[in-house]
Amino acid sequence: MKRKKAITENEKGIIAVTFGTAVAQVFQRGNGYWKVNWREAGKSKSTTKAKREKAIEFAELKVRALDAGQGGMMMTTADHALLTRLKAVSGDRSPFAVLDELESAAQKYGGWQFFSRAVSHYEASGLAKVELVTVQKGFDRLIDSYGKRDPETVETLEKEIGLFCKTYGDLLICDLTEEFVERWVNRRKLNGEVAAPRTHNNRLDCWRTFLNKARKWNYWPQGEKHPGETLERERVAQGIPEIFTVEQATALLKLVQKEEPKALNYFVTACWLGPRPKEILRMTPEMWDWERGYVGLSAKVANKVLRQRFVPIPDNVRKILGGKIEDPRDKVFYGKRVRGALCTTKAGDEISALARKHGIVENWPADVMRHSYISYRLAQGHSRSQVAEWCGNSEAEIRQSYRRPLMKEEGDKWFQIGL
Repeated sequence: MKRKKAITENEKGIIAVTFGTAVAQVFQRGNGYWKVNWREAGKSKSTTKAKREKAIEFAELKVRALDAGQGGMMMTTADHALLTRLKAVSGDRSPFAVLDELESAAQKYGGWQFFSRAVSHYEASGLAKVELVTVQKGFDRLIDSYGKRDPETVETLEKEIGLFCKTYGDLLICDLTEEFVERWVNRRKLNGEVAAPRTHNNRLDCWRTFLNKARKWNYWPQGEKHPGETLERERVAQGIPEIFTVEQATALLKLVQKEEPKALNYFVTACWLGPRPKEILRMTPEMWDWERGYVGLSAKVANKVLRQRFVPIPDNVRKILGGKIEDPRDKVFYGKRVRGALCTTKAGDEISALARKHGIVENWPADVMRHSYISYRLAQGHSRSQVAEWCGNSEAEIRQSYRRPLMKEEGDKWFQIGL
């Protein structure tokens, strides 16, 4: 009978190359290279190619060779009974994967004669008491553990793990494999583009957060690394952060005052005090000591570094805000009066949209206001250690990332905007 070749690609960009009964899978990694996976002699194997067509070409040759090697062997009644029993023991898992794990375990423990003893020790250690919990159930517990205290983190986790749950939510956490998670992390973006290294790393961070909690809750073996730890992060080039020019910030300040006044507190705080976006959302008017001229960020607000710090209030901030912080939110929610906040949760998005709408920037650079604050403070002549203290960074991070050459006059002009 003539063997048929087939090449198909699913919606996630995974290409299946088949010939006869042999199958190889091709997909693009976050670094742009193409990975080919196949099984040979009961073991998972892979290789990497620089181009898509080369990867598919290799996969075609490999499946032909694999199919030819399988030949047309006859199966005896005993062989059939053995295969049926193996499939029953394997359940929903691949029999080849089960055999791989058994063989690997036997080698680790010195041979089959020690296998039962090793299992007994494993049971005695408590590692065998892993709860069989689905990814969806584990994720629901993770989100519940955050409550309302960190909506930004919850939103990030929803975009990665929550999206995974829509398709694979019924999968057991303990059945997650490195290969499976790697394919998911390397999936294409919604617009069809390959995930950039930074996107890959952000996705992987979500999995580390989730699986670390899963292990703590006994959904993953306590003494075993999970895929979030075994998968490698992509290397990302460290560039100099983008910042606003004085002219851009001046124009954007006027637009915010005119079109998005509820976002003014956020904009002024970010540009001329330099907190992280999440820190700004945790700040309250009570933290502003106008009389002594500083803002005190508690360790709870600065929870990334868990260290309290005090930031001086520049004269232009005092002038722009009128020496007080007006709560921009409605005072009553669901019939209850709430404590005033510094800004609305969507303030950053509103400012970004405003800047792009009026052509001040084409694309909104990440943390551009904080980076501007740090860069212009350094330009004024303040030491790295002092700026690091004000912005809650390490001095090493300041030295490594903020090397943009700026004149002192530019730094002074930045802190004169709005005067």
